[in-house]
Amino acid sequence: MSQDLATAKATVYAVSYEPADKLKKMREAEKLGPQFVFLSDPEGKLAALYAGKYPQGYLKPATIVVGNAGKITFATSLDDYKVRPAAENVLKFVKEFKSK
Repeated sequence: MSQDLATAKATVYAVSYEPADKLKKMREAEKLGPQFVFLSDPEGKLAALYAGKYPQGYLKPATIVVGNAGKITFATSLDDYKVRPAAENVLKFVKEFKSK
């Protein structure tokens, strides 16, 4: 997956409530390449802006693809936190967008 992202010149940004030092340890433990960036959002402001919240106050997971011009080209936030787009499908969308 890292090689596919590098080839597509794409970067994955993961936004989490976790503090920056914990995210750094997680990233290092997973041995993720430079195509994966973890962002700490302890107050949930960025995530709430793009993903929304459940009635209980928890943030919904979201997948967002941002193109070169900074425009959002794909976004999804589902009510069931267990359902996520497959990484292969998101990568396919990134590759298709880059070829246009």
